[in-house]
Amino acid sequence: MNLEASDIAFAYGHGGRQVLRAVAADIAPGSFLAILGVNGCGKSTFLDCLDGMLAPQRGCVRLGGVDLESIDRRTRAQSIAYVAQHSHANRLVVYDALLLGRKPFVKTGPSEDDFAIVDAVIADMGLDDLAFRYVDELSGGEYQKVVIGRALVQCRDVLLLDEPTNNLDIANQIEVMELVRRAVDERAIAAAAVMHDINLSLSYCDRFLVLKQGEAAAYGGPEVVTEDLLKDVYGITADIIEWNGKRVVVPYGRHAGREDL
Repeated sequence: MNLEASDIAFAYGHGGRQVLRAVAADIAPGSFLAILGVNGCGKSTFLDCLDGMLAPQRGCVRLGGVDLESIDRRTRAQSIAYVAQHSHANRLVVYDALLLGRKPFVKTGPSEDDFAIVDAVIADMGLDDLAFRYVDELSGGEYQKVVIGRALVQCRDVLLLDEPTNNLDIANQIEVMELVRRAVDERAIAAAAVMHDINLSLSYCDRFLVLKQGEAAAYGGPEVVTEDLLKDVYGITADIIEWNGKRVVVPYGRHAGREDL
């Protein structure tokens, strides 16, 4: 099921600063969209509009062709899983934390199907050794895997992530992105993530939305990430090279004309 946003505009409060202006994206099953741009450009706000946490002042978000605002919260939660930038550990074992991801589907109590889905995610993500550890005793990388696992337990169609590799070392960043990419490919999930690391995005994502001051500076495949775009949006000079079938950004300076946002 695809998630489509068209002509999205948003401002916080009456007469507040316009955060988004006419932003559009179409996230198809089996694709992974990176949402890029400098701090404060509207990336997380756009993700919140995709999830339905924020209602755009103009434009529309459609899930499978249906206006997201017309879908009730429970049904929406059965189709869209959201991994927030900041989440807090609690005194649950990993298995129970993952089982919570089935809440939108549970009526009176977890079913055999719910337990089977949790078991499958634990096996797929290599969480067997952590299954009965307390969540608040895990390392940052382990905890992030659990948070994404809970989303996959819930998720059938769309996975939205806000800075999923934030505060992780490079090994855990790679592991988390590989987990998401594998889920996208094997489950035909439509995924989108707010990202800061351009090279990490180029390694694992196949679609790119680059925001500048609330507007789309570029949208499309890896080819839209160009040296001119990096200079315009990030204010850096860089070479883009091809290595092992992927585009790689090699920055080597700050462009003097950058406008800080």
